[in-house]
Amino acid sequence: MFPRLIFLALLALLVSSTVRGLHIGIDFYHFWVVGAARERSDTRLGSPYADAERYAAVLNAEADRIWGRYLSRAEIQQLVENPELLSRALEQIGSRHGRAAYEQVTEDSRFLSINLRRRALDLTGTPLLYALCTVLPSSYLAAYELWTFLSLAAFLVGSAILLRACGRPWGQALLWSTAFGLVLRPFSSDLRVGNVNSLHLLVLALALAVALGPLRRAMNASARSRWGSILLALVALHALLKPTFLCADLALGGHVALTLGWRELRRALWAPCLVTAALLALPMLVLGEVGIWFDWIGYIGQSGDKLAYDLEKGNLSTPLHLQAWFPALSLQAWSLLLAVGLCASLGIVASRFSASSALARARAALEQALVDPLGAASLGIALTLALAPLVWGHYLTVLVVPLVWFTRWESELEGDWRAWLCGALLLPSAFLYTGMMEVVLSIAGWESSEAELRSVTAFAWLPLWIVMLIWIARRGEPVLAAENAEPSLSAA
Repeated sequence: MFPRLIFLALLALLVSSTVRGLHIGIDFYHFWVVGAARERSDTRLGSPYADAERYAAVLNAEADRIWGRYLSRAEIQQLVENPELLSRALEQIGSRHGRAAYEQVTEDSRFLSINLRRRALDLTGTPLLYALCTVLPSSYLAAYELWTFLSLAAFLVGSAILLRACGRPWGQALLWSTAFGLVLRPFSSDLRVGNVNSLHLLVLALALAVALGPLRRAMNASARSRWGSILLALVALHALLKPTFLCADLALGGHVALTLGWRELRRALWAPCLVTAALLALPMLVLGEVGIWFDWIGYIGQSGDKLAYDLEKGNLSTPLHLQAWFPALSLQAWSLLLAVGLCASLGIVASRFSASSALARARAALEQALVDPLGAASLGIALTLALAPLVWGHYLTVLVVPLVWFTRWESELEGDWRAWLCGALLLPSAFLYTGMMEVVLSIAGWESSEAELRSVTAFAWLPLWIVMLIWIARRGEPVLAAENAEPSLSAA
């Protein structure tokens, strides 16, 4: 009874904080605007990547019509150039046109506010994401509130499913997922900006639940192929919805290949291939553009600015920070150097495996990394955080996965010294990602700027990577012991 009361109290606190934290949805506007512009436009709109200016013009015109009822053209232009004057403009409308006019404009204030900040569109989302968002309500306020609570539900359900797949009772899983929602700053940031990371987490959690549950328990080849197909279909959805953590998707694909073997994998690929084809075709049908995926690839690739946003905007990319500090090397060069360093560290761990050649040792280490789906996904997440040219704070909502993985692995260590070491390594990262580091520094009397904290956070993946290396090395110990035991057994 008491845990249920705690859960309900935490849930009420989380919902109330979500309601209070509703903002304007600076990212969500891009998801909503594609369907909204197509619905409002008198002429046919083409690909959102090729026709971004026309999509923006449709919603800009609607906002200007609302303002035009109460403000002069010069006042509207001043407001567009200075969005921070919105509150003063609303007060002017109330004083000039009365309470009824003020209330009517206030109902549209979220749409008007976001439109002032998004007069030009930066449509970098995938065609699948935009196609799925066309079903949202045409009212921006209704769509944003619906999206926010869908994201909240997706985070809670995804976290609970993940914890349940790791053996936690449903009561504990719901309690912990609600606690995650309250303490994880990336999740609150995701809700505030209206991004897709919480829904993304739900898809990944479903894939991991399949891998940890029915796929692992499958007793015959037919069952393994069936559940492997479902897992690969979920991985395809996760990648096409938003390819941010493609390394995690590839790691899960490697886990399926390792679990099924080549012969079973070939049989299991048919269904995921059909699902992938359907997911690729859906935006073509909904948005009416056969080449929309090529438009998206071209739009993303036409300029490095589409990915490498400035550090001042909040980009937590490690290569971008290194390039800013040491500009002699390009962003791509730093990414390559980091990749080489990560591979070298994996090579050092692989050297612990006794095998006839370096290639065989590397293969053995890779197999140990991929055999556990939760660890494989966590490894892919760590790689992404280390190498990606763009890492927004709300991307880190996915840290629920390595967090659950670590609690599961720590329980397996049963007091081993490595549990204490790994916990000590991850504690500073946890403080950074939850926002507790600012509180700790404030109590200690240390003042740090936002830029300094951002720079430290950009390297907070490093303890996770070290812990992953310790995990892989420990997984190799039983293999090494078995190989060393073979000669003595045969001699006996």
